[in-house]
Amino acid sequence: MIKAYNFDEFATSSKAQWLDKLKKDLGDDAAQRILTWQCERELNLSSYYDEDDLVRSYSVPQSRPDWKYLQPLGSSSSNTQAMDGLMNGADGLILSDAPMDSLDKLLEKVAPQYCTIGLRTSNFSEYLKFVEWWKEKHPSGGNGEVLLFHATDELVGRFDTDLISFISQSFELGHGLGHKTLHVDGGWVQKNGGSASLELAFMLSQTVHYINNFLDAGHKLEEIAQSIFVSTSVGSSYFLELVKVRGMRLLLNQLFKQYGLRNVSISIHVETSPITKSALDANTNFLRCTSEAMSAILGGADYLSIAPHHSLPSADRIARNISNLLKEESYFNKISDPAAGSYYMESLSGELMKDAWSTFQQVEAEGGFEVAVKNKIFKKKIKDDFAFQAERITSGLQKMVGVNDFGNQDEKIFPDQLTHAHLSLADNFEVVRKDVESYVKDHGEASRPTAYLLGIGSNAKMINARYTFVTNFFNWAGVKVEKVNSGQNLNQQHIIVCCGADEDYTEANIQKALNGQVTSALMLAAGKKSVETSNQITGWVNTKSNRLVIVKNMLSHLGITQNPSLS
Repeated sequence: MIKAYNFDEFATSSKAQWLDKLKKDLGDDAAQRILTWQCERELNLSSYYDEDDLVRSYSVPQSRPDWKYLQPLGSSSSNTQAMDGLMNGADGLILSDAPMDSLDKLLEKVAPQYCTIGLRTSNFSEYLKFVEWWKEKHPSGGNGEVLLFHATDELVGRFDTDLISFISQSFELGHGLGHKTLHVDGGWVQKNGGSASLELAFMLSQTVHYINNFLDAGHKLEEIAQSIFVSTSVGSSYFLELVKVRGMRLLLNQLFKQYGLRNVSISIHVETSPITKSALDANTNFLRCTSEAMSAILGGADYLSIAPHHSLPSADRIARNISNLLKEESYFNKISDPAAGSYYMESLSGELMKDAWSTFQQVEAEGGFEVAVKNKIFKKKIKDDFAFQAERITSGLQKMVGVNDFGNQDEKIFPDQLTHAHLSLADNFEVVRKDVESYVKDHGEASRPTAYLLGIGSNAKMINARYTFVTNFFNWAGVKVEKVNSGQNLNQQHIIVCCGADEDYTEANIQKALNGQVTSALMLAAGKKSVETSNQITGWVNTKSNRLVIVKNMLSHLGITQNPSLS
C-alpha cells in the first residue's frame, strides 16, 4: 500500500523570507556574492528564481522536436566517408571546399532526394555547378533539402560587394528550387568570442537586411522567409546556450510579425563551437561536444553538426554517435521545448532577448546592418566580449577542465599538437604548454620543471587539501608535481610549494620540514600570508591567484621562457 504524505505540514516561505534568512546566516556581503553572478559581460543573473520572478512564459513555434544530423566533409574527404556517415546515422552532409568538378565522384550513390546537403561556398559558379548536379540527381517531388552557407568573415570584414552579388544571384536561382540560400550566420559571432545577446542582435540585424533588400527587389515576404536559415555555434554554458537557440526562434517569429507574417518557423542549424575546445587533455573535448549538442537539441535545433574533437579516423564516428545516443537512448527527440515553464530558463530567456532586442534597435537606429558592419560595430563588441571571457579563464573564475584546472599530468603531448587555426579561449594556456614541451624536447625529460610539495605543520587535512589544489594549479602547464620525500635534497630543485595551514608557515616549521637544508629553490606557499610567515616564502598561490601569470613568471625565473610578466 502506498503511504500518503501530507506536505501541508511543511510551512511555505516566500523568496523574501529566504533572502532574509540567507543574509542573517551568512552576512550581507556573502549573501550578495551568492545571489548574483555575471553570466556575460553585460548580463547579470540571480542564482534563485521562483514563480514571482516569472514575468511570462514563452511559447516556442516549432513543428517537431526532432533534428537532422549533418556530417561535415572537408576538401580531402572521400565518397567512402560520405557514405559511411549516411549509412550510420547522418541525415545529410555539409561540403566545405568540395571540388565541384568531381561531385559525381564525391557523392557517388548519394541520393539527394532523401537527405540534406549543405554547401559552404561564396562562389556563384560553384553553386551553379552544384545546382546542375542536384537537378540531375534529384527527381521531381523528392524531399531533399539544400542549405547554402556563405563566408561571413568576408561579409563583415569589408562588406564585400562580390559576396553581396553572390547572395543575390544564389537567391534568384535557388528559391524556386526550394533551396535555403539566405544564410544568417550568428555562429560567426560566437566563434570569435561574442556574447549570446550580441549574437542574437547580429542575427536580427542581418535578417532585416535580407528582408528589406529582397522586398525592395520585388520578392514576396513568404519567398524570403522560406529561403532564410540561421546557423549558430554553441559553447559550454549549458543553460545559456540552450536559451540562446530557443530565443532565436522566438525573436525571428517576433521579427516577421512586424512585417505582417505570422507563425514563421525559421530553420536553425547548430554546430559545436571551436572556441571552447583545446589541445590540452583533448578527450575532454568529447564531453564538451556532448554538453553543447544537448544545449542545441533542447533549445530546438533543426540541424546539428558536431565537429570531430581530434583528427583520428574514428573522430567522425564518435561525433556522429553523440547525436545517435541522444536520440536513440536518451530520447531527446521525444519532447518539444522542455525549457518551457522553468522559472530560471524562462527568466533567462526574457533577459537575454531583452538585451538582444535593445542592441538590435540601437544598430537599426544608427543605420542598420550595413552601416554597423562598415563601422566595425560588431567586431568591436566581439573583441570586448572575448577579452572578458579570456580574463575569466585566465583568472580561474571560469573553469576549463584540463586547461586552467584539473590538468592531466600523465598526458603526453608534443609541441606541434598545440598549433591550430581556430581561435580558442585556451590559446594563452596552450602557448605556455608549448613553451614547456619545446624546452623539454630540446633538453630532455630530466629538464622538465618540477614543483615539489613540501608539507608544513601537523594539520594533515589542510596539507592534503593544498596538495590537491597546488597539483591542479600547475600541472596543466606540463609542470611535474611531486611530494617531497624524506631526506630528499632540495637545493637544486626547480620550485618548492609549501602546503599546510596559513598559521603554520613559520620559519621554525619550514626549517623542520626542510630537515635543516639551505635551499636556493624558488619557494611559494599555498594560502595567505600571516603575521609569522617565513621570509623564505616569496610568493603565494590561492583561489584568487592568476595562475597563468604566476606560471609564466615562474617559467621565466627558471629560464625556460623569456616571456615577461603578463601583469
